[in-house]
Amino acid sequence: MERRWILAQILFLGAFAFYLHGAYPSVSAGDSGEFIAASHTVGIPHAPGYPTYVLLAKCVQRTIPWGNIGYRTNLFSSICGALAVVFVFGLCLQLALPAELAGCAALIFMLSHAQVVNAQASEVFALHALFCGGVVWAAVANQWVLAAFLFGLGLGNHQTLLLIAPALAFLFFSKPPAERVSWGPLLISLAAGFSVNGFLYLRAAKMPVINGGDPETLGRLWRVLTRADYGSTTLALGETPERNIQSTLLQLARFAHGLCDQVGWPGALAGLTGIVLGFWKRNIPAIALTTAFLLMGPFFFLLGNLPFDAQSTGVLERFYIVPTLYASLLLAIGIGFLTGQRRWLLWAAFALPVFLWSRQASAFPFRGDFRAYAYGRNNLHTLSNRALFIMDGGDDTFYTLAYLTRVENRRPDAELRDRGSVVFPGLYGTDFRSLPHDEKEERRQQVELSLLASGHTFLYSTMNESILPGHALVSRGILYQPSSAATSSSDFWAIYDLRGILPWQSSDPKEIADYRTRALLPFYAYQRGVQAARAGHWEDAMGFASAARSIGPDVVWLIPNLTHNAYQWAQANFQAGRLDLAARFYLRITDWDPHDATAWADLGAVEERRQRLDAAIVDYQTAIRIDPSSEAAHFNLAVAYWKRSDWPNVMQELQRVLAINPANAAARNYLVQIQAKQKTAS
Repeated sequence: MERRWILAQILFLGAFAFYLHGAYPSVSAGDSGEFIAASHTVGIPHAPGYPTYVLLAKCVQRTIPWGNIGYRTNLFSSICGALAVVFVFGLCLQLALPAELAGCAALIFMLSHAQVVNAQASEVFALHALFCGGVVWAAVANQWVLAAFLFGLGLGNHQTLLLIAPALAFLFFSKPPAERVSWGPLLISLAAGFSVNGFLYLRAAKMPVINGGDPETLGRLWRVLTRADYGSTTLALGETPERNIQSTLLQLARFAHGLCDQVGWPGALAGLTGIVLGFWKRNIPAIALTTAFLLMGPFFFLLGNLPFDAQSTGVLERFYIVPTLYASLLLAIGIGFLTGQRRWLLWAAFALPVFLWSRQASAFPFRGDFRAYAYGRNNLHTLSNRALFIMDGGDDTFYTLAYLTRVENRRPDAELRDRGSVVFPGLYGTDFRSLPHDEKEERRQQVELSLLASGHTFLYSTMNESILPGHALVSRGILYQPSSAATSSSDFWAIYDLRGILPWQSSDPKEIADYRTRALLPFYAYQRGVQAARAGHWEDAMGFASAARSIGPDVVWLIPNLTHNAYQWAQANFQAGRLDLAARFYLRITDWDPHDATAWADLGAVEERRQRLDAAIVDYQTAIRIDPSSEAAHFNLAVAYWKRSDWPNVMQELQRVLAINPANAAARNYLVQIQAKQKTAS
């Protein structure tokens, strides 16, 4: 026992040292800033409020005597992550597995991709893994009162803990009735743990500076606990794939691929072996762990049903942690079944954590990553004295500024507001979020126009340059100011903190693994491109746009906005007679998306204007191959053939235009003229 206790301590210290070495120095991208600020101010972050995390993180912030508050909160995740590693080790021992195999499973979990990332940042998922491991450990050890308390307390951190309830029930009822704990102590212990959610109701009455959902009434508390504003059982609002066999198979394949990234293909196969042999041998703990794994893994992914894009894949990354924890236990069981008493074979299993170490040891050097912190600071640097700052969207804006203003107390002179009252108070009334979209826009514009008329200085964080109809926005660095008295300024770029930002013109940037960071960084180059185009510096605009795309080629918000801008810039140059520039912008769009039929058709129009009919015809044909229903491409191709007096092809294309749109008068008139020519010729 003493040897195993020493091994557990070594595992904890090793895991903590590894996570500590790579921990973020301050706030990171995503929800980090909100969680740090909420715990520091003892507030309420977004639903479901996360009271367990807030209170425990606050305790750690007060206990650790060094480092900024953000760094201390990151270390809280490192402590939780290291303890979760120890619980994997302890669970293996509870399952009567050899200490060598228990250590191997713990190392595999410790070095898995999602665990490493979340144990180095201020997120709730390292603590979630700790509860998911601790509850099962207590249940397997027959400490059911403790398991019930941890289960209730864990629900105050992340409600997906509910998904392991069937596995716990299976373990509980697999015991003979005489060995089961009575229901009274279990329910009391569960209620005691779950009572942490009462903090939300009590704290909201004190109006904390971060007060997500304002649960000061029982009705609003219920809305927060059930995540009503976020769709309750969904991970995100918006369109989701249709639920059918194909979508189901794709979601399962996505999960399987992601799990293999966490533990490697050999680890996944060993885990599958543990599942199969566990059922075959009717091993109660293995069946319970399989149940927990399937519910927290494949079932959760099917329930979430997120789209198949890079943003959704980035969101799902953190939800591999708990399935990986259970997979590590199952693979240990599988290896244990296969090796039997031949303990010398167990050492071969250590090849897997060695492989993961070689991949992870230098993959996430977050300790020097100030990019999210710098982004928030750059926003504050752009604000004039006593300015009103309206955030039109973007979690990184809300959350980094929550940290900077609520924790570091920066810019107390500025008044910060966000449209949806996500972190900062709104401007548009308490009923704003419940209004229909059109009424929201009308209310917002009325308030902002009234501010403008009163001479109030305010700035926007937005990418919508038409956010205030009738008033042009003036660029101020990465922000905009709706004021005729304001002048565009690029001086801010000289004072911005751009540490860790890739060179603007880099064509082969180092890949940034974390999607949320990758989604933030192109914003700088994107804004520089917009400002260069406004000034008529088209070469610079093209260069910055290409740099932004190079940094985040899969970023969901970026490509549609870049494409929209490039179309506008191409059209402006086309109308001004700068045909070479127009062609280059259209070619850039086709580089970004070779299947953009409109860009190929517009490029054909440019080539036609340049008297390059052969090239124009090729471009029109390319557009038609991509989109056979493109009326414009067929019509323009007909015109190009007309210029070459290729009457059979002219007639063919005009007939196709009319088949697509019988009301196209120009096509009908041209067709009548051709038919008249043919009659005259005959």
